[in-house]
Amino acid sequence: MLNSERMQKIKQWVSEEKGGWTLERMKVRLKEEGIEVSPQGIWYRLREEKWSWKTGKPSYPKADKKAKEAFKKGA
Repeated sequence: MLNSERMQKIKQWVSEEKGGWTLERMKVRLKEEGIEVSPQGIWYRLREEKWSWKTGKPSYPKADKKAKEAFKKGA
């Protein structure tokens, strides 16, 4: 279970270490500390703490990249 002390530890990791944190990365890091928790459990506690997260912007794999860049430049 992720109590407030463990949540503080996660907050410390995120603030000290650069790079993107995923639920899986948090799970592995917690396991190293001897804490077994599912990614859903982590997500639930982060949501309770009112944390926000970034997600990747989807892109269409068959899109014409040249046309997309031309559109961005206003051509």
